[in-house]
Amino acid sequence: LDFLNLMAYDGPRDDHASYAMAERSIATWLARGIHPDKLVLGVPFYGRPGNATYRTLLASDPTTADGDRVVFRGVEQNYNGPATIRRKTELALLRAGGIMIWELSQDARGKDSLLRVIGETVARLEISGELLGPCVAGQAGLLRLRPVRLGDEGGSGLGIRAMPRGGRTVALRSEERRVGKECRSR
Repeated sequence: LDFLNLMAYDGPRDDHASYAMAERSIATWLARGIHPDKLVLGVPFYGRPGNATYRTLLASDPTTADGDRVVFRGVEQNYNGPATIRRKTELALLRAGGIMIWELSQDARGKDSLLRVIGETVARLEISGELLGPCVAGQAGLLRLRPVRLGDEGGSGLGIRAMPRGGRTVALRSEERRVGKECRSR
């Protein structure tokens, strides 16, 4: 198994893509014995019900960037705003092996771009040294997970490129590196 994309979205109307759903999804697969670095957390760039893109929701109401719910065409939409995307990125990099997006074309441009939030969060975690992965039994040394910078083919300035999966998802994966500390059980 190279990796497993966790589609932690498209849940019930009031739980389309909550942070709690992401936590449950990761916990479920960890309990099934999948190594954390094989799990890639999926996040949506659209709302439910109705499938309105984050870009469309933001254009219709600038307060969309302030939360995870907005009324659009008379119906409350559930989506992931910048704060939730930030928290999910942290979750994906600290407890799993990366993050994927469905889908890039649904993002907004500029300061409220969700991809920008992901890139800034990765950079902050990398600089702060918080990207410490799980200690793997039987190995000498602690494994440090660091994001793999894949180039900047999309011009985002974030050093992240879309994986060739029909142009619909981007996977930000991690690589394992040894550092010189003893492995301790958690």
